[in-house]
Amino acid sequence: MFTPPSAVAHSPPDEEAALEQERPYSVKAVTVLARGTDVLVREFVFAPGEGTPWHRHEAVRDLCVCVLGEIVLETRAPEGRVTMGPGERAETPAGQVHRLVNTGLEDCRLILIQAGGAYDFQVVDLP
Repeated sequence: MFTPPSAVAHSPPDEEAALEQERPYSVKAVTVLARGTDVLVREFVFAPGEGTPWHRHEAVRDLCVCVLGEIVLETRAPEGRVTMGPGERAETPAGQVHRLVNTGLEDCRLILIQAGGAYDFQVVDLP
């Protein structure tokens, strides 16, 4: 269930630091915009070449909206590749293995809305 922004508490700096420690990858910047029991909204900045490892979420679906630059969303089962520019979006259902990569020459800024259950990040090793 989506929680409207007025009902979502903004994360204090110590909670943002805890989320950063949970993240098994590094990107230029991440800002928590809102967090509730079943929603997490963050702004990411990926420098050229930066990306997430292959991963999945047990109950959370991702909605990625590109704001600046270009980001590539790759998926497995089924295999797919979507390149998004400013104003474009893509959704990844819960359980689908995926990753985001900035293959461009400039920084990419995106908003990632994760909703549908408790947040988790399960790294998947692919051959």
